[in-house]
Amino acid sequence: MGSIYPATASERGGALARMTEAEKDAIAARMGGWAPRKYRVLVLGGATGFHHESISDAMTAIAVMGQESGLFDAELRTDFDLINPRGGQKMRFGFIPEGLGDFDAVVLVNTTGEWGLSDDAKQALLAFVHDRGKAVVGIHGALDANYSWPGYAEMFGAGFGGHPLNTIEHPTVTFPLVNEAPDSPIVRHWPQYFSEQNELYVPKKFSRKNVNVLLRVDQDRIDTKPAGTSDIAVAWTRNYGAGRVFYSSIGHTRQSWSDPDVRKMYLEGIRWSLGLTQHPTRGK
Repeated sequence: MGSIYPATASERGGALARMTEAEKDAIAARMGGWAPRKYRVLVLGGATGFHHESISDAMTAIAVMGQESGLFDAELRTDFDLINPRGGQKMRFGFIPEGLGDFDAVVLVNTTGEWGLSDDAKQALLAFVHDRGKAVVGIHGALDANYSWPGYAEMFGAGFGGHPLNTIEHPTVTFPLVNEAPDSPIVRHWPQYFSEQNELYVPKKFSRKNVNVLLRVDQDRIDTKPAGTSDIAVAWTRNYGAGRVFYSSIGHTRQSWSDPDVRKMYLEGIRWSLGLTQHPTRGK
């Protein structure tokens, strides 16, 4: 006589392990029709450095963007375990990711500090974009990370140079901004000149030869001397090998994620990074 109790998870797993591939396919087919595949986006919110209180707001907003647009499904994590070269296998019983091979894009939400990745994991992330043609989107504190890993900053086209225009007395500032790319699908919803209250970074080892600047601080309307430079990019894109990278330092505050203009920028940034849209005359 069989047990009156339901099978445990390990027993169910053991049963699956004993099945042939054809038997697994048959079971999966009986479980229901398959919906059209959407893009898979890994949203990482782990922080080993400064913890931004906006992380949860941002991760939630990105997941909702994917649902409302129908563009992607988001996998939300606060660890870096899925940054590895595994994945890409057939899935029959739901989305059970094993590594970067299961995703089309990675969104880094204020992922400050040193992540402690192995050399293999570091190479997996760089190869995910550069070699496999996938996407990385960095939000605000994503630049303030992995200082001992030069390849990480090289992927973004810049490193973290601090936020000298924001102080303890003025943790957020209403910055005058210039939209340098009014025809770009990422920022064309903004006027040429507008303001944004936030904490904005000054990128270091930054060169316009390596990136396409979309937004910058308007040096004619604010004193940029404390930054040591008048050219402070706030959002940019970059082709990195076969893949694409989008970054913006907007996103420090929780209020950012209730702003429809900020949400639209990041949704369109994800869409561009997936190769679904183009800048009218830009290639980097």
